[in-house]
Amino acid sequence: MLNSFSRAVVQAQLDALRTDDAAAAFALAAPGLREQLGTPERFMAMVRAGYPMLIRPASTSFLEPALIDGDVAQGVRITDATGRVPCGWPSTACSANPTSRGASVPAR
Repeated sequence: MLNSFSRAVVQAQLDALRTDDAAAAFALAAPGLREQLGTPERFMAMVRAGYPMLIRPASTSFLEPALIDGDVAQGVRITDATGRVPCGWPSTACSANPTSRGASVPAR
């Protein structure tokens, strides 16, 4: 259950980003980020400026989710067109780990 729900949330946001559906992508962002940015347009501008690889990643692979302090953290490895893992997920935090080439993705 934990695995399928958290993966579905992350996949839904990736799908929304890929199709430029700002409203859907924004709706799936963490509440604090929605409050900070205020509008779907500002959210998409932030993604385009800082996380362009999330809009159309070359590949994604889902790691096992974990329960951390009551929140689900869904690990996702995202690669860009050059095969690099430049970042994780902008919904809450971006924490790329160049050693493991993975990223932690909170699913809320």
